[in-house]
Amino acid sequence: MPGPSPSLTVAQIVDAAVRVADEGGLDALSMRKVGSELGVAAMALYRYVRTKDELIDAMIDRVLGDDPAEGPVVCGWQAALADEAARLRHAALSHPWVVGLLLGRPSFGLNFLRHVERAMASVDGLGLTIDHMVDLTDTVRAFTVGFVQAELAEVEAQRRTGQTEAEWRQSVSPIVRAVLATGEFPYVERIVIEAEDFPDSEITFQRRLGYILDGLAASVRTTVKRSAGT
Repeated sequence: MPGPSPSLTVAQIVDAAVRVADEGGLDALSMRKVGSELGVAAMALYRYVRTKDELIDAMIDRVLGDDPAEGPVVCGWQAALADEAARLRHAALSHPWVVGLLLGRPSFGLNFLRHVERAMASVDGLGLTIDHMVDLTDTVRAFTVGFVQAELAEVEAQRRTGQTEAEWRQSVSPIVRAVLATGEFPYVERIVIEAEDFPDSEITFQRRLGYILDGLAASVRTTVKRSAGT
């Protein structure tokens, strides 16, 4: 007769589920595969997690706890939001399956709630309503997720086609030349000729995040002036 099922912890189950999703994406996640990863039957997992959705929420919280290496202490709300954006980008690039889940219904795990608390605390004391504070933090989060989605789309394109970006550009160069020869797309022509060919993603992320934060800072100044009646 088979022996008793080995004891598990929720943390072990979540870690196994993250490994499954990291390898095959969220579509590959099933209780059966997680059980196989742990050497137990799928039904044994339901003693620890009630549903697959509950497991996914725990997985999101697990990867949000994977912070990048600690950097210098940041000062000011813009720097603090930039730090939170870096944390979020690190988690999403390390676990691509999570990126599509970061703007939906919130998880209420401790790591997610800590992320919310840190971001909201950074914009407290600016003279804003709670809705405006949420606007600031959600805008930065939405930009970060969108940027990472573009980064991951290129990774997926390389996997699907077997071509690097440089090889793909070479393969479509006849099409590009034909399009530019029409003279109908002057800005596209400028992009092709003048723009940096292979910009560093980290530098681009930081530059564009700076644009977002500068715009938010201008919004804060305008709001505070209006509130003061000046």
